[in-house]
Amino acid sequence: MNDLVHLAIIMDGNGRWAKRQGKERSFGHKEGAKKVREITEYASQMGVKYLSLYAFSTENWNRPKAEVTLLMKLLSSFLKSEVAILKQNNIRFEVIGDMSKLSSSLQKEIAKAKEATQTCTGLTQILAINYGSHDEILRAINKAVQTNEPLTKELLE
Repeated sequence: MNDLVHLAIIMDGNGRWAKRQGKERSFGHKEGAKKVREITEYASQMGVKYLSLYAFSTENWNRPKAEVTLLMKLLSSFLKSEVAILKQNNIRFEVIGDMSKLSSSLQKEIAKAKEATQTCTGLTQILAINYGSHDEILRAINKAVQTNEPLTKELLE
C-alpha cells in the first residue's frame, strides 16, 4: 500500500536534455513522451490514485512554431497509441486547461480518449495542456461573472 494519493510532474527540460546530448530539441520531446507510459504504469502499480502531467503550459505557445507543431503531433500520437493501453490497465484519462486553442481534430481526439476511459476506476491520469495558473483563475472569474455565481473556493479549484 502506498500513502501517495496524487503525484504531479512538470514535464520540463526535455529539450535542454537533448541539447546536452548533442541532439535536436525534438529528440528530447520524443524521449520525454516515451517516458509517460513508463511513469503511468509505475504510478498505477504503486497505488497512486491521480497522476497529473503538466505537458504544455500557456507560455509554451511562445516557442518556435515548428516546436509547438511537434508537441501537438506528439500529443496526437500519444492519444492514438495509448488510449487502448490506458483502458486495458483501468486508467482513466482526463485533461485540464483551455482546450479551445487546440485544433478541432486534437480536441476531438481528447474527447474520444476521455470517453473511452470514463468508466475506468484505477489511476486517473490528468494531462495539463494549455494550462497556467493565471489563466485558470481568469477563466474561473469570467465563468462566475457570466453565470452570476458568487466567487467561491470551489469555483477556483
